Amino acid sequence: MATIVNITSWNVTSDGEDLNVANTGWTKNTTAGAYGSGAIKIASASPNTAWVSAVESAGYLRNETPGSANQNVRITLKRVGALIVNQRTYVLARATSGGDDWAGLYVSYDGGSPTIRPMQCVNNSISSLAGEGNVSGLASVGDTATLEIRVSGSAPTISLAAYWNGSLYYTWTITSSVLDPVGKVGWMGTTTAATATTGMHVTTFFAEDDSSGATGGGPLIGGLVRPILTRGRLVA
Repeated sequence: MATIVNITSWNVTSDGEDLNVANTGWTKNTTAGAYGSGAIKIASASPNTAWVSAVESAGYLRNETPGSANQNVRITLKRVGALIVNQRTYVLARATSGGDDWAGLYVSYDGGSPTIRPMQCVNNSISSLAGEGNVSGLASVGDTATLEIRVSGSAPTISLAAYWNGSLYYTWTITSSVLDPVGKVGWMGTTTAATATTGMHVTTFFAEDDSSGATGGGPLIGGLVRPILTRGRLVA
């Protein structure tokens, strides 16, 4: 595996500034339909954390062009305060250069536990591949968890797999060939905003692909392939 990007900490010069002020390598995409226009901000903390400050954030896409469309994107989430119902944090893969199309996965909070859901954006139209499914974790302030999307293959059987804390939760199929191109990786937030001291923040961002010739890489956290069954369900 070849590393696309491995961010283990965020830079900040002024508390609450936009993520891409002091963190290079990101393009803030506001393509209507595919993304919103609000900011992801950096809270000065130990470690610094990134939080979605608007109801619909822009898509923050990495500038690197991956070597392959078979991509894994992982973020570390940290609960910094009271969880916020319907705060959604997305990881994105195969985002086209114009930002119109992507394969995505979000983690949210339904008032009882975290939930995850697979999504796609095709020609500026976002739709879900399945209902939300409950996972366990983030029960207390300071708790962390990892959300990861793994996308591989080509239409009509593109595989989108969700990993929670390193274990396979579920795998779905994308049929649209619009999502065949390599695209880029990134993240965003929608529906409900967090604050500097509440909700789920992001502390790390990692992405890799299966291309050869690049430096770095290595195994992902965990790598188990057993489904998470505890409280797991899909809700139509």
